[in-house]
Amino acid sequence: MAKKKEENKFEEGKGDETPYFEEPKEGGEVSIEKNKENAPDREIRALREKLEKTELSGDLKKEAETHAKNLKHLKEDEQINNLLSTAKKRGAPYATYVAKKMSPYILDKLHDRMIEEGIYK
Repeated sequence: MAKKKEENKFEEGKGDETPYFEEPKEGGEVSIEKNKENAPDREIRALREKLEKTELSGDLKKEAETHAKNLKHLKEDEQINNLLSTAKKRGAPYATYVAKKMSPYILDKLHDRMIEEGIYK
């Protein structure tokens, strides 16, 4: 009797770390492999981390900090839309740096929207 694949739900929320079980191979061996369905999530997470670690040069850094201060008075959706527009015009690293200077929440929202808008490729 062949066993069906069973998901291990003990570590819910681990995403790509959740293993699944395969049917036993000859000799009764059972292998556990990581869930391959979330490969794009790993790629996005890696890109996000790379963008967040990107530092800008002197003048660009000052410009981004000023940009962040100028956006603070806008409503959240206006901030995100402005940052998306900035990402399209000036690049994702610049927009990410601006968002990082604003708040972790805005930075997270920006990443989500850049994924939705296809800015992450």
